[in-house]
Formats: sequence, C-alpha cells, structure tokens
Amino acid sequence: MTLEGYCLFLTALEKRLKWVGDVPFGPFRPFFYASLPRFVMYDGVDAKKAARMLWEGALGVAYPCREGSRVVTFLKAYRGAYDLKSLHSSKRNQTRRGLENCEVKRVDWEQMRTRGLDINRSALKRQGRRSSGLSSGRWWDRQCRVSSRFSDVLAWGCFVDGELTGYVHVMLHDGVPEGDGVARAASVAHFMTDSRHLRSYPNEALIFTATKALLEEFGCSYVLLGTSSDDPRLSAWKRHMGFREDPVPFVIMINPILRMARPFSSKLRAYI
Repeated sequence: MTLEGYCLFLTALEKRLKWVGDVPFGPFRPFFYASLPRFVMYDGVDAKKAARMLWEGALGVAYPCREGSRVVTFLKAYRGAYDLKSLHSSKRNQTRRGLENCEVKRVDWEQMRTRGLDINRSALKRQGRRSSGLSSGRWWDRQCRVSSRFSDVLAWGCFVDGELTGYVHVMLHDGVPEGDGVARAASVAHFMTDSRHLRSYPNEALIFTATKALLEEFGCSYVLLGTSSDDPRLSAWKRHMGFREDPVPFVIMINPILRMARPFSSKLRAYI
C-alpha cells in the first residue's frame, strides 16, 4: 500500500486528514493529529504550518523528526531468522502450545465482520478498557467492509475447535524510507482474542505466525507491533515475542490552552 493508498483507506473510514505540504496528518486521539504513517520519519515538515493546526482547533500535533524533543518507542521485529529461537525462553513453550492448540490462517473480512465484534467486546471487558470503535457494531462493520476493498489490508485468524477465537489486523506499507532506499513494512493495527480460550495461547500463536509470514512471505523489512505501553506487562510481552525497541524522536506540539489547563487535571496530564 502506497502512501496515497493508505490515505484513500483512511478517507474511506471517514477519517479527516490534514496536510502539511506533502505530509498527511490524521487523528490519533480526539483532536490530536499525528503524521501518517506514524512510524515514518519526516524531516521536511514545516513546523510553522504544522502549528497552524493548533489554531484551527487541534489539541496537539506530533510527527517523527531527527530533531525531535520527545521519544516514542516502537516495537519491531526485523527481517531475518524469525523463529522460536527469536522468542524469550518464557514464550517459546507457550507459543508451541498455541500452535498445537490453535489453527492460525488468513481469514477474509466477511468472517471478521460476523465474528470479530464479539471477540472485541470479550477482549475489551477482560482488559478493563473502553473503545468507542472496537466495541461499536457500526464502526466494526465499516472497518471490515472498507478493509475488504484493499488488498494490502490483511487479517490472520486463530481457530480453536473450528471457531474463530482471535485475529490480528495488519496493514502493509510500501515505499517506506529505509537507509538510502525504500522498503515494505507491516503494521499491526490491533489483535484481539476471546477470553474463553486464553489457555490455548491464541495470542502467541497469532503474533508468531503472522509475523513470520510477513517477514518471510510478504517481503517486509520489519513488522511493527505498536509502541511501548503504559502497562509494563504488555511491553514485556511484546519484547518476549521477539520485538525490539526502536526509540524514535518526535516533535510534539500542544495547544497553549490545553497546556495551561494541564496542571489542574490528572486526565489531561495523562492525555498529553
């Protein structure tokens, strides 16, 4: 998926994009815009033009830049020998058991549409978090229908006793700057599993199988599994699955009004 294709995908999902020169920005959190894709380094962003978004109503703007003042840590698995030896010893046996207990294979978006919403709601309840998107039938239906129209938006499903019990949602990005050239990268949008089957280790089986396929069969230079989490256990889980930490400097601009209100609200401090 080229940058143009990615923007078409997001527009079809009713995401409102803003442009600073030839760099697209999209909503990362409500009223908070980040350059797209988030992991691509942009050194040519006009900071003054980016700051205009703050005066147009944005609460914050962020983009990777070598002269950035803050660090965001992405977790990546790189092309090469990604196998069970790549995993932390604590995860190898769990992954083996997951591969024995579960069947992991590519799934189509109609399967995802009909079963995925229940999986999302089960996972969110277990995790004790809310999501206006993943728990919404309307949002999920649109997500699956739009994804089905783009060949570089993929899903792997995990089946236990023939039932789809988990999935990983992946986007392929082409033309990503790497060294003196460009490369293909894969980004995991999210992965979710039904709470009833956690003892079968579906998460381990899913991420291992999808990552290995993306690196070896789809020609990706690396696979991204999001950023470091506020939950140290989740970040440790990703590292133990063979994902390395890649700190990236970010320029982060905060709306002056939000900055003034920050000291008076713990929610705002966490948001920023």
